[in-house]
Amino acid sequence: MIRLTDRKEWILFWFISWFLVALALFQIGRIFWAPLQKDTSAVTDESVEVRSSMISPKTIYISLKGQTGFVGVPDGTGDHLELLAESLALLHDVMPASILMTEEESELPLLGTVCCLDLPLSLGAEAIRAEMDVPENRFPDGSFDQIWIVPARSLTEDVRICFYNTNDKTLRISAGGSYTMESNQSLLKTIVDLVHTVDTDYVWQELAFPGVFPRDGFLQTEGRSSGTRGQILSAFLQDETMIEVRMRRYGMSFFDYPDTVSEKTLGEDLLLSNEKMTVRLSPDGHMVYVQTLTGDEKTPVGLSEAYDTAAAFIRKDMASQSGIGWKLSGYETIGEETVFYFDYVIDGYLCPLDESLQEEWSMPAPIVVTISGSKVRRYERFVCTVQMGEISELRYNWKEIMDRCAREEIEVSEPPRLSYQMTHGQLFLVWTIKGPDETLYYPAL
Repeated sequence: MIRLTDRKEWILFWFISWFLVALALFQIGRIFWAPLQKDTSAVTDESVEVRSSMISPKTIYISLKGQTGFVGVPDGTGDHLELLAESLALLHDVMPASILMTEEESELPLLGTVCCLDLPLSLGAEAIRAEMDVPENRFPDGSFDQIWIVPARSLTEDVRICFYNTNDKTLRISAGGSYTMESNQSLLKTIVDLVHTVDTDYVWQELAFPGVFPRDGFLQTEGRSSGTRGQILSAFLQDETMIEVRMRRYGMSFFDYPDTVSEKTLGEDLLLSNEKMTVRLSPDGHMVYVQTLTGDEKTPVGLSEAYDTAAAFIRKDMASQSGIGWKLSGYETIGEETVFYFDYVIDGYLCPLDESLQEEWSMPAPIVVTISGSKVRRYERFVCTVQMGEISELRYNWKEIMDRCAREEIEVSEPPRLSYQMTHGQLFLVWTIKGPDETLYYPAL
């Protein structure tokens, strides 16, 4: 009887042991092989990702026939992101091996299937050369504010890329790539699909008003846009009262190791610093970040890499910001440093810094990033919150504004443009009228 009991215990012991070994092997298998299996029950949202690029158009114009058949896809929409991602992909594929065409062959592609990236500022040739890794001898010096992409529509055609300066009307055209390129066919298909879904009509202004404007561009011929008023206030104030906890929390987000940070006040300003960085915050929303660079951090980088660094820094800082975007409005090289200027984008319209704040802070734009070597040496920003009101129809469209300028004998250098203007915490949608000697602003709502 004792032997039978011992035998049962021995069998039970081995059974439990083998069971535990099998369970362990099963768990190990799950750890190492489960990631390779696709979970069909999970549904994920796919979003279009656009690489960091100085080529950041305010509007993308597309057409299948040209001239009066352009439609505009504004910034801030999913269609705009898709078009931009596909356009950049085609540029990256075509430009490094493209051939620069002669002046005799250069003509702006106002007819046919085209995609025009209308930039908010003129980019120097060094920007496109650096970003697309184009040899210097294949891209002449100069600047441009529009990039026209003409996809290849058959096996006998090349992709054409046109770089155009709307101010002095200089044009540079490169040809390369082929119809069979995946990026070419993808952009071509998207243009065809979108042309029939975007309602607003645009025309090339020189065709509609020949000789009227010294600068080339697009004019909106149909549709009546809408907009709204709003407020843009310091993120550190609530009912005009300083929220010091909010200032401290925001300032500490720049530091990886909070225990190393010392804190002191300068009047109403808050100063946070360690051996590497200093952040100064003011109740009115003015923020200045300064970093001390050492060793390899001082090694200079190219323009494209400098922009990537600036854009990544802004994205991280504004990751939780809602209701406001940003877009490059200018850049300059000072010694071995590159300074980038960014305007805010609100409701799809550019919004420069309040003129009174520009003067008070000696700051020409809402975001100013100074790149020295491979790091952000200085970062300055208007830290704000935006509150928008109800949407209403525009008081004037661009045609009515042009008629008003004619009645009042106001000389106009370029077509009126809509933008937001911040004035003492208020946001106004305005028509910007640029003349040869001054700029006027008319309320649009």
